Amino acid sequence: MDPANDRGSLSDGISRLDAYLAANPNGMYRDEATLLRRTAAVAQSVNNTLRVTIDSVPVGTVVKDTIVVGSKSRDEEIASLKEQLAKSKDELAKVSAELERIKKRLANPNG
Repeated sequence: MDPANDRGSLSDGISRLDAYLAANPNGMYRDEATLLRRTAAVAQSVNNTLRVTIDSVPVGTVVKDTIVVGSKSRDEEIASLKEQLAKSKDELAKVSAELERIKKRLANPNG
């Protein structure tokens, strides 16, 4: 799942985490693996959303003198990207809150 790993991917990492979680129901690092699994799923969701947005650009987009002429205006594209960014930030905030909750739980396992 590491972006610096040229041979890995999010989907492969998620599959391997699923396998670890299934094979180790009482594993020592189950909480960490669950957190990584959730984080990877959010990252994959954001990646898929961006891919759908990119793929939704009309096929007949005309390129003339290196200026792309599309069906959406520049302002519409900016607004759409800002909306996607806001959603991504919300998802990241949720994952960060979950991470903090898990850190607190690990710091005080008896409380």
